[in-house]
Amino acid sequence: MLVLEGDTAHEQPVIITEFGGITLSKERSAWGYSRAETSRDFEAKYTQLLRVVNALGLLAGFCYTQFADTYQEANGLLYADRTPKFPLERMAWATTGGLVLDDPDAALGSHPHPPLTPEEPVTVPASSDDDPH
Repeated sequence: MLVLEGDTAHEQPVIITEFGGITLSKERSAWGYSRAETSRDFEAKYTQLLRVVNALGLLAGFCYTQFADTYQEANGLLYADRTPKFPLERMAWATTGGLVLDDPDAALGSHPHPPLTPEEPVTVPASSDDDPH
């Protein structure tokens, strides 16, 4: 976190500028931070990752590691030929945290975890003994 508990949020946006890196490739030499063995496995890992990112109320935005695979890096959402690694509709659902954006204006302010205001104190959730991290 960029602020300490009890501090207040600042007006500058907080974004994750790069994260992800799940590899889905038949090439064992393809690079990524973690590996999925199937399209369904890739979708599950991506969905779990984005569930956490979308739950972070401090974020104004994020950038997933890579849009499409390139050279030895096979950690994109699409293969190098630009075909999606799993259906685009489900990719959009995971990316938006389950929001349906048919009418983007209607979705404004409806994010389940809106960003903090400058006056709102930052709280850190208590850690659970069940949490392995």
